[in-house]
Amino acid sequence: MFIRLFVNTDNTEEANIVLEKVMSVLKGKIKDKEIVKIIPYWKIKNVYVAEVNVDLYEGISYDEIFKDLQRIANKWTTFGNPVNELLTSVDMDNCFIKIDKIRMVNIHF
Repeated sequence: MFIRLFVNTDNTEEANIVLEKVMSVLKGKIKDKEIVKIIPYWKIKNVYVAEVNVDLYEGISYDEIFKDLQRIANKWTTFGNPVNELLTSVDMDNCFIKIDKIRMVNIHF
């Protein structure tokens, strides 16, 4: 699983803290993770992008992951059939992101 996170911040340390909060939502399901990068997002000032590859334990279902992700945001857009991508954003109507500083989360399976 690949997670791209957009964080409203002006520094790497705070972006990493927010990334760890997102990872804690999946606690117990993550076998291993590799942070790919945490850098300023070139399109929007005071936004950082954090990317991480996540290796889940065998047998973890999409439904289990999706249930946990509700602790990050109440609304997710799905792509693919079967679903292979999820997106949540502060710009989506009636979307409430529950972790401070998150602007958008994009997940690929």
